[in-house]
Amino acid sequence: MPTAHEKSGGKEVETKHGETWWNPQVVVITTHSDPDRTYIHTHEELGQLRRRTMVLQLLGVAAILPEPPLDLNQVGHSLKKTVRGALLTLNSIHTGQPTPRAMYETIKAAIKLVKAWKKTPDPSCAKPPCLISDLTIILQHIPDTYPKKVSEASLFLFSICCGARASTCAEVRLADILRIICLPDSDVLLVTFRLRNMKGSSSTTMNVTMEGSPFDKETVNVIYWLDLHLRSSFGLSLITFESWGTIIDLETRLWMRGTDAMRTPFQKRAFQAGFPINHFGFHSFSSGFISSAI
Repeated sequence: MPTAHEKSGGKEVETKHGETWWNPQVVVITTHSDPDRTYIHTHEELGQLRRRTMVLQLLGVAAILPEPPLDLNQVGHSLKKTVRGALLTLNSIHTGQPTPRAMYETIKAAIKLVKAWKKTPDPSCAKPPCLISDLTIILQHIPDTYPKKVSEASLFLFSICCGARASTCAEVRLADILRIICLPDSDVLLVTFRLRNMKGSSSTTMNVTMEGSPFDKETVNVIYWLDLHLRSSFGLSLITFESWGTIIDLETRLWMRGTDAMRTPFQKRAFQAGFPINHFGFHSFSSGFISSAI
């Protein structure tokens, strides 16, 4: 009879819990606690084992299993699929009987309570507001030679000037620049934007107006950085706003990046400017907008 080593193709990988052999079809595990017994699983079965192990670890009875501790936040399954499915399977394995309906409903109700608890904000985990003064420091630490400085500076300033979330900024299109008014005897522009997807609702919109000069290279002059972003990314300018419709599709997004590609760079720039790692989140612009105004 072939050994586990032969079944797996002979490739060995040492782990702190024992020896594991891998091949594309099967996973063979031996443990220090039970070296004479071999567990053979398909990759799908191993995933199920990991989920059951995690649930038993949460219950404090997982020392007998050959899996390292798992973090619930690192498991690529929903709470419903991971915990409920594992509990029902473990009950069936232990009792040899189908899970009673009452137990099923109890588990379902408990998961519902956990989900409601997870949605409750924890004040101790809240990110502090990013004030205009904080953003000034962050932008000043981005080298002018950095290729994405213009895009990021315009995005960060736009968000803090109107309190927009990442999900809202990601939906801003060229067509959402509704109106531009030049103040008499000056180069100051009043630019009105339409914000969509407010607080995750695609049906909610709001108009906001920002003020500044496209010629004044000030660190926190949002209009200057927006105009520079339009020039470098689309070949457009706020000065020639009336002719845009003949040049480009106005449904093009102003910042062609997703929400994660907005949040992560801001946290990196803040850290590079001397703030603690993960000190701010993109939502810090929303609270910073209000705090700066006060």
